[in-house]
Formats: sequence, C-alpha cells, structure tokens
Amino acid sequence: MRNAERVRELEEVVHELRRAGDAGLAEKVNRVMEDLRQETLPAPDDLLTTGDAAELPGVRSINTIKRWVSDGLLSGYRRGGRVLVTRSSVLQMADAPTVAEQQAFEREIDAAAQPFEGSGSQSLPVSATWEGRRPWDRRASG
Repeated sequence: MRNAERVRELEEVVHELRRAGDAGLAEKVNRVMEDLRQETLPAPDDLLTTGDAAELPGVRSINTIKRWVSDGLLSGYRRGGRVLVTRSSVLQMADAPTVAEQQAFEREIDAAAQPFEGSGSQSLPVSATWEGRRPWDRRASG
C-alpha cells in the first residue's frame, strides 16, 4: 500500500476518533499521518517532468515514462494533470533491463522509418496517381 493510501485511511481514523470523543488519540494519529505525508512528498528539486525523466536514461517517449510510473517501475506523483517523476527512481532504473529493451525497440523503430525520411535528393517515388473523382465530389444519384 502506498503512503498516500495510508494517509487517506488515517484521515478516516482521525475523523472517527474525534467523533467518538477521543481527541488525544486522534492527535497522535494525526502526527503519524503528517510524518507519512512528509515522506510521500519528495523535495521539489527531486521531481522531474516526464520529458526530463525520459531524457535521463535516453528514452524518447514520455508515454513510456507514464506507463512505467503506472506499472510501479518509477516513483511518480500526479499534480493536477501532470505526472512528475522522482529523479532518484529514474537514476536507479537507468541501468535496468527494461530501459535497455526500450532503447533497443526505439532503435528498431528508427531503422524501420529510415527509408521514409526524405532528405533532399532521397525521396520515395510516386507510384500511383489519382484518377477519377474524389469520393467527396460524388453527387448523390437520384
């Protein structure tokens, strides 16, 4: 269970204890909850955007980084609509086989796309021309 989930559960316990009239115990639980909150939120300079997190290990896709956060391979936090990733988790994962596999996959994609990248004199020949009317030019028969 993640710290954020524990904090939510403890908030419910504090609420129930206060409703039951046990303010002393509620305050003790509240202090533990605050400690968990501090552990949950990393220092701001330790958080990276998904783009920055992708650059560190040499991965191009920010969606890959988001997937790794979702899968639990990287530590990440959602702030508003953004996903932020801890620098330490990215550095720990930099030498992992998962990163090497992703880099190999991206190299294969590059190699497959190479013939389609026109560079001035190299371009694909036009092998077919359009004959007839365009589908949107057809008139309804009737």
